[in-house]
Amino acid sequence: MIELESLLIIATFVGLLVVSSISIRNYFYPEKYVGWVWKLNVFSLTIFVISFLIFAYYCVTANPDVFYSFAYGDPEYPWYYALSTIWAGEQGSIYFWTTLIAISIVVVEIFQIKNTSKKTQDIFRATVSLITLGFILILLIESPFQPTEEMLALNNIPGEEADYIEQGFAMSPILLNPWMAIHPPIIFVGYAFFTIPIAISLSYGFTYTDKWNKISLVWSRLGWLFLTLGIAIGAYWAYLTLGWGGYWAWDPVESASLLPWLTSTALLHMLWMNKNNGRYEYLSHMFIIITFSLIMFTTFVTRGGLPIEGPHTWGAAVGPVQAILLSMITIPLVIGTYLIWKKQKKDQSG
Repeated sequence: MIELESLLIIATFVGLLVVSSISIRNYFYPEKYVGWVWKLNVFSLTIFVISFLIFAYYCVTANPDVFYSFAYGDPEYPWYYALSTIWAGEQGSIYFWTTLIAISIVVVEIFQIKNTSKKTQDIFRATVSLITLGFILILLIESPFQPTEEMLALNNIPGEEADYIEQGFAMSPILLNPWMAIHPPIIFVGYAFFTIPIAISLSYGFTYTDKWNKISLVWSRLGWLFLTLGIAIGAYWAYLTLGWGGYWAWDPVESASLLPWLTSTALLHMLWMNKNNGRYEYLSHMFIIITFSLIMFTTFVTRGGLPIEGPHTWGAAVGPVQAILLSMITIPLVIGTYLIWKKQKKDQSG
């Protein structure tokens, strides 16, 4: 039996699938334009946020009936450890990240994207919907609301042995630290905010809109700010707790997370120059595309895409999850690069 909470995720998946389909149809057949698609987008994402709040409640209260909260939570945890259980595991971190993306999209839908052309809105909605669908598909595969009893049965653990499994057994002792309540969510906020610029850049590639810089600059600044804070806090945490003997140890995931920060730092300079004198237009879009792909690459590394171990990794992800993450690295990179190259060639030919 599918839990009600999982049905909310499925409803969001179906809703966003409809949003992306209608948006693509609107782009190619403007004479049959469907104007209410943005409302469906906001409604679907709101349903998803509600499902996450239920998940977060289960985690904070250490609900023993849901395997994730049983594995990572403990009724004895202080509030900041209890809060940390939300993003301590693979499913929770993806859930939290996707929720932040959903909130960002709703903000853009209500306050920003309506000032652009209909075709730009169509490509933007199609892009953010497809990206969000990728994350939701991972959640559907990994089942964050799977019942504890069902999960134990799948692992052939009989009832008498299950009684001896301590709640919170999956929570690494290294992560039982107050900084765990601060460092990961700040990083995920930074990651989530860069979803908006990639969608704007792909919209630019299709429609050649001239109203891209303002939206991209705002969200890139915010994304860079949170990435900077997250990396700095993580370095301080490593110095205090992990015994690395310094602030930086070139841990593979730690190093991978530095890559999108470096490209986003360069990106901010390009966006600012473009705003002031129109320079670096194509390069700005390329660095937006590269930054997003590097963020997804970092996620791929963290989730076992490479044979490494460390405090940032969850072990090997199942094959379909790795395939989804690889597609989210390569598809925006290939399509975005082609569109920007095509736009540059068109401008050069006059």
